[in-house]
Amino acid sequence: LLVLPAAATIALVVAYPQTWFAYQTGNFQITAIPLAVVGLAWASSRPLPGAAMLAWSAAAKMFPSMLVLHVAATRRWRLLAWIAASGIALSALAAAVYGPDLFVQFLRDEVPQLADGSAFPMTEKARTIPLNFSIYGVTVKLRALGADALDVATGKRIAQAYALLLAGLCAWTGARLRGLELP
Repeated sequence: LLVLPAAATIALVVAYPQTWFAYQTGNFQITAIPLAVVGLAWASSRPLPGAAMLAWSAAAKMFPSMLVLHVAATRRWRLLAWIAASGIALSALAAAVYGPDLFVQFLRDEVPQLADGSAFPMTEKARTIPLNFSIYGVTVKLRALGADALDVATGKRIAQAYALLLAGLCAWTGARLRGLELP
């Protein structure tokens, strides 16, 4: 009975133009979110594959890391340990296959650019503005429409406030679920 709604949902997501844009540009977002959600759903009955999927996607994208925060707020310590162990194991495997220099370069070069936003120069280009559905992307669209007060610095502050709000919401919902019997 659940196959038809799931198939319809998959068809709608695949038909969405932003899905095709993500595939064409190599964006992992379209894969990371379903992977994280399935990982979280599986985590109770299949802790190793569920935690590994959640750890892998959380290492790659912001939204799945919010799900890990939610797990921590529910105080599901065993699941959190599985997620951490999976993350460490996947990192060790990546270091063994690609070498430790990749991690050094990421921490030295990429993390600072991710933190200050310079890793995403494409967000300011006219041809990518319609395809950017992030909170920062909304400020870029409004700026393109004449909202000059929403400069780059303001857009970054709004995006940071949104991330803090989302983290707080994940922690709050996790705390609210703490007393409930979760599968």
